[in-house]
Amino acid sequence: MLSSPWLRSRSGGRFARRRKPIKGTAGRVYPYLLDTLNFLVSTSLVLFVMFRLLRFRTTLISLLTAVATTVFSYFIFAGLLGVVLPAGAMEEFILKMTGFE
Repeated sequence: MLSSPWLRSRSGGRFARRRKPIKGTAGRVYPYLLDTLNFLVSTSLVLFVMFRLLRFRTTLISLLTAVATTVFSYFIFAGLLGVVLPAGAMEEFILKMTGFE
């Protein structure tokens, strides 16, 4: 018998099977969100939903982590590496403020 909490599944139980299709749906919807909402909004939204489904801390912490991760990844990929990402007004503002435009 597994007695260590590290070896036991945290998301076990009858509701664990219901979250898997939702996670897969979030991954399938993301490319369509990129076209309509641009990178920052769509990525923050999908990350927030995934964090909540994974029960990551509180709602506020999940939201702040999703936004911070998205802005950081946009800064790295678009600003430093020059990768072209779907851009809108917020993305252009971030690049102007950081001097990478």
